[in-house]
Amino acid sequence: MTSNGHLGQETESAYHPYHRHNSRPNAAALFQKNERKEALYYCQWLEQVSRGLQDTAEKRCCTRVFHSISEIVNHLTLEHVGGPEQLNHTCYWQGCPRLGRPFKAKYKLVNHIRVHTGEKPFPCPFPGCLKVFARNQKAVQSAELAFYRAKSHTMTGGKGTGRLEPEVHPLDVVDSYLNPILR
Repeated sequence: MTSNGHLGQETESAYHPYHRHNSRPNAAALFQKNERKEALYYCQWLEQVSRGLQDTAEKRCCTRVFHSISEIVNHLTLEHVGGPEQLNHTCYWQGCPRLGRPFKAKYKLVNHIRVHTGEKPFPCPFPGCLKVFARNQKAVQSAELAFYRAKSHTMTGGKGTGRLEPEVHPLDVVDSYLNPILR
């Protein structure tokens, strides 16, 4: 239940900070702070309502609440996206702009759901960079751009940002990052 009494109907200030969608207020994973100032994440997946043995056209929002992004991601993966036997790769997140158009592969749906949850599981492989990304490809591109375009990275130690003077060539970092994947 949200602060205004409706599941999934929070004000924009309660949306996940990474993904505010001005045109679709219910498109992001909502969170609010409870009495202990913990973030709560609400699943906005629409489920088909069953009456007896028959499914109806009516849909209802999942009512599960989570304390972290990783918990809601695990829930979505296990309960809504399904395993390899699942052939339907459609996002049923309330307010999703895809409007029920399916993806051709499960991994594309999993990547898309990150738009709604704010999950960014891929750190930039460049040493000392603190950036994180929703897609692995973007993390690798970030490391490459750090060298070739002298892109500023947020670095540990020091004042926080600045031009990189790498001891290691970024392509060596990218190669070492990708080698376990390519083997």
